[in-house]
Amino acid sequence: MKKLVEECKHCQEKRPSQTKEPLIPTELPRRTFQKCGADLCELKGQSYLVLVDYYSRYIELAHLKTITSAEVIKNMKDMFARQGIPEILVSDNGTQFTSGEFQIFAKEWGFKHVTTSPHFPQANGEAERAVQTAKKILSQDDPALALLIYRDTPIEATGYSPAQLASGRRLRTTLPTLSENLEPRVCEKSTVAASDAKAKEKNNQTFDRRHGVRPLDTLLPGDIVMQKLDGEKSWRSPTVVQQQVAPRSYVVKSPRGTFRRNRRHLRRSHGLQPEKSTPYPIPVQTDLSLHKAHIPVSSDQKSGASHKASSPVQTGSYVHNEPGPCPGPVSSDVSSSSGASPGGGGSARGSPPRNTGRDAGGSTFSPSPLGIINNSPTPVTTRSGRVITMPARFKE
Repeated sequence: MKKLVEECKHCQEKRPSQTKEPLIPTELPRRTFQKCGADLCELKGQSYLVLVDYYSRYIELAHLKTITSAEVIKNMKDMFARQGIPEILVSDNGTQFTSGEFQIFAKEWGFKHVTTSPHFPQANGEAERAVQTAKKILSQDDPALALLIYRDTPIEATGYSPAQLASGRRLRTTLPTLSENLEPRVCEKSTVAASDAKAKEKNNQTFDRRHGVRPLDTLLPGDIVMQKLDGEKSWRSPTVVQQQVAPRSYVVKSPRGTFRRNRRHLRRSHGLQPEKSTPYPIPVQTDLSLHKAHIPVSSDQKSGASHKASSPVQTGSYVHNEPGPCPGPVSSDVSSSSGASPGGGGSARGSPPRNTGRDAGGSTFSPSPLGIINNSPTPVTTRSGRVITMPARFKE
């Protein structure tokens, strides 16, 4: 009974979403602006580029006139000119970051561009958190002053302000402060690393307790899985795992294409096989003077690497004939599994076969290259003197 339920297709499609996995803490870089995260945000109809340093949490903001790659690259160059070029830049799979133009920019400026799993923004948590902070800053009456105050406010995770870690000094703001507090000072890296690790551990424990996390097993190439994104109601048809490109990130292949998915969006399939994409048959017209009909493929007709001039072209579950010269008479006997044709006779001659919609193997015949059957019935003279041609089903 357990196996029957596990292999039930409907049951597998309607299963609930998988539980969240434990957080993977982001490794603290060795220095400022060594690793950065980038993302776009929109507020009150305006678009902005957000860049955050993984070490200091220093945020750079830029208003975008358009959300194109060229505009993003232009503003990112200005940010890099002020802070230096990072070694690693993490972003989502937005077209602004995956375009060929941006890849050329990354190569020319010498930084490694890393993208996260689609539909899984948690993979770039620093950038997502920076976007929330940026929206609060932009909502203030004076966004520039709000950004200045943020940069000079100590962060609990590090114990220092972003400006202290980025430039080694406090910034002068509208808040009163002593002059000696603005003198440059060296921040202890060991203190920063210990404070950051402690804050991340506390955050992980809170997240795990709130969401009841559970680690998921690792998938291997060739495993058959079903996929479901957040917000979707059911698991979709089985797909095949191609490879693992990053921790908890896999490339899967389905009839719809090849996709990259997070482990949480993939569930092992039981007893189901991936669907095969079958091209829809497209009729091929060969001669306007003749009526064409789709001809079901017989079970003993198999396509090979080469075809003769009079061989039909097979597409899907139908045969379409190639245009060509009309050859001599071709055998038109049609034999069914019951030994009789649907019309009641043992064989049908002189009329094109009808498409009954049955699977291949229901009937066997040899079509001519023009899609018609030769050897028409002999004309018959009636008692009144008229000359008529009897249909094939009435021919004795």
